[in-house]
Amino acid sequence: MLWLARDHVEFDSWSRRVEFRLLAAYDVAGARGWSIEMAPQEWSELWLIQRGRVRLRLDEGEALIEAGHIALLHPCARRLSVNEPSLSERGSPLEIIGFSFQARLPDGEEALQVLARSLSLPLSLSLSSAGDGGEASASQQAEESQQADALPWRASFEQVVRATRGQGLGSSCAASGLAQWLFGRALSAMLGREGEKAALDILRRREHGEVASALSLIESSYAQPLDVAALARAAHLSPKHFARRWKLQIGMPPMEFLRRYRLQQAARLLENGSVPVSEAAARCGFEDAAHFSRAFRAHFGLSPTEFRHASKPSSRAGTTP
Repeated sequence: MLWLARDHVEFDSWSRRVEFRLLAAYDVAGARGWSIEMAPQEWSELWLIQRGRVRLRLDEGEALIEAGHIALLHPCARRLSVNEPSLSERGSPLEIIGFSFQARLPDGEEALQVLARSLSLPLSLSLSSAGDGGEASASQQAEESQQADALPWRASFEQVVRATRGQGLGSSCAASGLAQWLFGRALSAMLGREGEKAALDILRRREHGEVASALSLIESSYAQPLDVAALARAAHLSPKHFARRWKLQIGMPPMEFLRRYRLQQAARLLENGSVPVSEAAARCGFEDAAHFSRAFRAHFGLSPTEFRHASKPSSRAGTTP
């Protein structure tokens, strides 16, 4: 069967091996004097502060979080959250919409707890910064702007709350999926690009242990000549032991993984630019263009040239899945 056009990306992410569990969703208001203290807090929470402000302490970390900000609470030994209104808000309730959840690694430990030990996890994020690079301000005009930036986020939080109220299978799946998407979106914005890379490296090394260095070598040097011996050296293992450990942890032989990774990178080059097929092959570690074309067709069902043509927007007009 020949595909005329398709997007095909193999999903391989640490999140595939994280057990995400939505515990509760809420849209609440706290009166003056509201506070919660826990020792320990064994789950995570994601909040959107809709009105007022709250002082949050998680172990040694502390932040004053205002309206229009996201707050991320990771598992900790001691948590304290206190309603701390500004002078102009005295008597106004603190309004929070959010949810609690667990994101557990295969060994049972919370992913955010693992990251918090090695990274400086931000406790809050200004949605104006996440949306358009703006800065938070104490002025009324800035507060109104932040609340406008928070609208798309608030709609997503409200969807989680509504779906959580449902009792059916569909509602249950929707609530968990929406919550996990919001968590990923917030964490990505809080960490930034370099922070995300560091976080993924921490989780990968924890999960893949002995072969994590070899994975990193493939990602950074896939265009270079690589064999099992080179990957084993990166992992400080004998080739035989490395191949066995790799297959156990990754699920396929190392050279098969390398071949697939190279083909995915080549597909991106062909899809996003006018790089000649021979150059795409060379840039992705294939010394022989004919061998590359055969491997590409076997993997994607199209030749490199057909794939490039099918990826052009003009070739997709009027097609249906």
